[in-house]
Amino acid sequence: MCTRNRVLTLFVILVSPLSFSCQKNITTPGESQPPSWDELSKSTQDDLWASYTFRNGFTDQSGNNHTLTISSGVKNTFDMTGNPNEAIEFTSAGDYATIDDGRSFPDGDFTIGFSIMPANTTGSIFGKADFTGNNGYSFSAGFTNSKLLFATDKTSDPCNNLFTTNTETATIAGRTLQPNAWYYVCIVYHDGEEKIYINDYLEADLKTPSKPLPHCKSAPFYIGVPSSAGMAGFTGKMDNLRIYTRGLTAEEVSYLFWAFK
Repeated sequence: MCTRNRVLTLFVILVSPLSFSCQKNITTPGESQPPSWDELSKSTQDDLWASYTFRNGFTDQSGNNHTLTISSGVKNTFDMTGNPNEAIEFTSAGDYATIDDGRSFPDGDFTIGFSIMPANTTGSIFGKADFTGNNGYSFSAGFTNSKLLFATDKTSDPCNNLFTTNTETATIAGRTLQPNAWYYVCIVYHDGEEKIYINDYLEADLKTPSKPLPHCKSAPFYIGVPSSAGMAGFTGKMDNLRIYTRGLTAEEVSYLFWAFK
């Protein structure tokens, strides 16, 4: 009898840790789970203001019909996987594209996402401004010392203020980018905070004094337009341009990076 009890006791001791280890990974009701791929596929369609894949043209594929107009030097080209006519190329610093409907873009949060292969890591990439007078800047994204810079206006009237170090709040990504390499970039403005993602990594974030951010109603969106203040325009390739009227989450940025690879 004593031998039998000792065997039973040993069995219980051996089995109990196994039972505990199996149970401790069970999700309790109400515990949050990361969104699934299907959920992210759907959520990244929410508040999508414009989308341009540049597949054989420049049509807004969000269904909102925000026309993108190009200068004569911008052309369709190969994308990162070698597909012809599925990206656009700015061959000189004077090339540009505009979205005139950017004038009606609502105040507040936003996200601009795009894939780029810069020919050189200088110049202005994307912004909302009346660049001819260097005013009307609500925000701008471009290069400084081969790093990405994202700046927003911190005044209450961007239409009538010059965009300078005194009127902007700027954050700079830590990573040095290389020419002729593809990167996925997201600039996010959410609840008064600027964020720069490169690929699916948060490179920089900075709180600003502007909440909500006012957008100049006389300024369109521009891509690659050189500034009258001396900043050159972007040269290189661009693909998968998406514009949102909200700040995307880190999970959504990561989803778009992997979806466009």
